[in-house]
Amino acid sequence: MELEQCWHQVVSALERTMPARDRRAWLGLTRLLATVGVPDTFTAELLDQRYRDTIARCLRSLVGRAVTVMFAVIAPPATPIGGPRG
Repeated sequence: MELEQCWHQVVSALERTMPARDRRAWLGLTRLLATVGVPDTFTAELLDQRYRDTIARCLRSLVGRAVTVMFAVIAPPATPIGGPRG
């Protein structure tokens, strides 16, 4: 499922619980962005400076439209992508 389709489903679910005036005010101009979770600010800055455009191009080729990429510091997953380190 594309990011845009996913977000439209979320908005549709919210529409059933929100007054029409709130939907127009708060959801009318929203869109889903791609946020990449990273373990620390150093990694966020490095990826943003060196690889954001490449990641955005890859995502664009996958979803068929431009994607805004951001990096956010989050707790690391229990198992890193690619399996446990050892």
